[in-house]
Amino acid sequence: MIKKIYSLTLLILLIALPINISASTISSNSINGNTLSSNTNIPTVSNVYKEGFYRFDNTTNIDMIVMLNTDVPTKLIIFDDEMNIKFLSDLPYKNKLYIRGFHINQIVGIVGEGDVAISFEPINQ
Repeated sequence: MIKKIYSLTLLILLIALPINISASTISSNSINGNTLSSNTNIPTVSNVYKEGFYRFDNTTNIDMIVMLNTDVPTKLIIFDDEMNIKFLSDLPYKNKLYIRGFHINQIVGIVGEGDVAISFEPINQ
């Protein structure tokens, strides 16, 4: 019952308070020109993200690195394009959390008062 209430609350927040972010992009040549085509769109290292829901403009699947910068309980949620929860985790303070294979059109939700830094890398083959 509590899980249903929690999921319903998150869904209501997502619908009522949508926050769309267009992260800036960098040239694939500065990352690794041998494995990426010149039209690959990979968001750069972010500024600090606060509580909310974010959609990034990646055009390929990428790896995401997340780090909680403040010692405040904070959760990370990843939704797929049909709003199904694909990942839910407490964020460890000052430790990097690697999310492998972050897909196109996925949404990142941050729940809590913490400051979260997110960076992106091409998938290592």
